[in-house]
Amino acid sequence: MTLLSLLEEARARFPGATDEEVVASIAAELVELLDLEPPVEPEVVASYQGINRVERSPLAWAGCLVMVDDELVIRVRETDPPGRQRFTILHEVAHTFLPGYEHAPQYRCTPLSTRSRLDPNEVLCDIAASELLMPARYVRSVIVDASFDLDAVSDLANDCDASLEAAARRFVALWPEPSLLIRMEVITKPRDPRGEPRLRVTSSLANGDWPYLPAHKSVRDDHVLNQCLNGTFVNCVTSIDDLTKQSAGPVELHARHYPFVDSEGVHRDRVLVIARRAR
Repeated sequence: MTLLSLLEEARARFPGATDEEVVASIAAELVELLDLEPPVEPEVVASYQGINRVERSPLAWAGCLVMVDDELVIRVRETDPPGRQRFTILHEVAHTFLPGYEHAPQYRCTPLSTRSRLDPNEVLCDIAASELLMPARYVRSVIVDASFDLDAVSDLANDCDASLEAAARRFVALWPEPSLLIRMEVITKPRDPRGEPRLRVTSSLANGDWPYLPAHKSVRDDHVLNQCLNGTFVNCVTSIDDLTKQSAGPVELHARHYPFVDSEGVHRDRVLVIARRAR
């Protein structure tokens, strides 16, 4: 008899729930069962899920879950920062929630790559990894007294030993009022690679009702967000209508420049923005 995966079993327990809600519930149950508190040890969760070991390796991708001599092994890219490695390990652990993981290698692409955004299993594993690394019960207990700003995001990242970007996504997703995360980089348009690099949207996460933000939209030269590239900490009420299809109205906006070096050694100018409706 073929055993059902955790996802398939949980679908029967949560009729009507989306797969996104189901995998989050599986991860939350595991948090309770193992009594996990940040900073979570990913290797402990991996071991409980039957994974024999975690290896740091010179990979071209962020991580993978493979069978080696009848043992389940997670391999994670050794050049990634520790916070990203921890998230990747838990992402690979989450593949054990899904059917068929033992029959074919499971790969995690670079975060925000086209494949990672479009592959349903990758999306589900990111959701589960967020719950395991930054449990909702813990994050809600922290943000109830937190200010809505990037200092609070940084504190959450430090407490959970997570990457700043992962913490920003979790912070916005669980904030108790409509809020928005915008990730931007100084890049060219994909269809015009020889054009002028500008500060453009690379991804966004909306909590609540917000206008759609198309990828690669840029702000005008005199927009306050460009000041982040000079080291300014932006905290103000302004408009983000340059980036949206419909007007979002006045928003309370907090943004900073967080440059980084990617896995190929390339310097990237990244700006993280969190926003909520102006009061």
